[in-house]
Amino acid sequence: MRVAIEAAPLALTSGGLARYAAELSLALAHCFPEDEYYLISDQPFRLPQPCPSNLRPGGGPRNAVERRWWLCGITREACLEYLPEAGIGDYVLVHAGFAI
Repeated sequence: MRVAIEAAPLALTSGGLARYAAELSLALAHCFPEDEYYLISDQPFRLPQPCPSNLRPGGGPRNAVERRWWLCGITREACLEYLPEAGIGDYVLVHAGFAI
């Protein structure tokens, strides 16, 4: 399964949100090595370390329209084209409650 995790908190230099996002993504990647985890954000961020091979950065905004992340950018990142296991009518959860 492919899982997208919203990674904007990883752009923060410190604090609880950054640690939560890092620990959550690392724990999921370590506990479920057969799955692929993509960290997606409209902001540059560092991958949590030590980064397992199934935890990868997703693509950020590619143009001015996708910089309106929650309107256009996230839609491309989490669309069914990138999640072939999901079908019409399935829910795909992206971290904190964003579903398509």
